[in-house]
Amino acid sequence: MIQELTKENLQKCGFDNEDINKLIKLDKQQVYLFKDTCYFASNIENKIYTEIDGFRKYYFENDKISFPYYCPDLIPDYFDLVMSDYLEKQKKLLNKMFVEADQKKDFITHEIRILNNTIKENLNKKYYIFFRKENDVLKSYVRFLEAITPQQPETNITEEVLLKNEYITIFKNDIGFTLFTKMFELYKTENTDLANFSFLFYAMEKDFLVCSQTDFIKFLENDKYDVSIEKIDSRQSGENKKSKLYNSIKETLQKKHEKSTI
Repeated sequence: MIQELTKENLQKCGFDNEDINKLIKLDKQQVYLFKDTCYFASNIENKIYTEIDGFRKYYFENDKISFPYYCPDLIPDYFDLVMSDYLEKQKKLLNKMFVEADQKKDFITHEIRILNNTIKENLNKKYYIFFRKENDVLKSYVRFLEAITPQQPETNITEEVLLKNEYITIFKNDIGFTLFTKMFELYKTENTDLANFSFLFYAMEKDFLVCSQTDFIKFLENDKYDVSIEKIDSRQSGENKKSKLYNSIKETLQKKHEKSTI
C-alpha cells in the first residue's frame, strides 16, 4: 500500500505521536521502520510504503538488491532483478559469444548450488533455531528455480557425442574436454569437490588429457563451473572407487572415436 506521508496516514499505520513527529520533520531523508510489517517512509517522495510495497522499497531501493528473507512473495521480483544484472554483465564479457539461453541456465544452476550449500551450512550451525526461518525461505527460492529450470531430455551419461574442446590450454583434445564435462555433470550436485576434482585431475593427467594443476584449479573457478579448491589433493591419485566410472566413460568415448588418441 502506498499513501501520502501525512500525520493522519501515519496514525492509521499505528505510529505513535513521537515517531510521527520525527518522520514528518525529516529533511528529505528516508527511514525504514519494522513493526508487524515493513514501513518505508520517504520525505523525498512524500510517500509512505507499507506491506509488500514497503518490503519492495526496503530490499530493492537505490540500486540495492537484497534477498527478501522477510517477504518471500518478492522472490520472483528478486530473481528477475539479479538475473537481469547477471545477463547484462555476461553480455559485456562475452560479446558475440553471448547466448542468452545458455547464460540463464548457467545462472540458475549456480544459484541452486549456492543456495543448497547455504542451507546445509545453516543446518550445521550451533544455534540452528535462529536460521530455521531463513532456511525455509531459501528452500522456497530453490523450488522456484527448479520449477523454471528448462527441462532437458534424459540422456545416458555415456552418450557418445564428442564436444568441441573450448579450452585448448586446459585439455589436450576433444575427448579430454568431453570426459571432464560428463564427470562434472555427475559431480556438481555433490559436496566433495576437493576429492572429486583432485581424482579427476590425476586420472586425466595419467591419460595425458589435461595440463598443469595450477591452470586446472583456475579453470574450475570460472562462472560456468564455479568450483573452488585451493590445491589438488595428492591422496586422490591412483586407482580408487571413482576409477570404475571414469574408465567406463573414457573407454566408451575411445571406442566410438577411434581416430582420437589417448
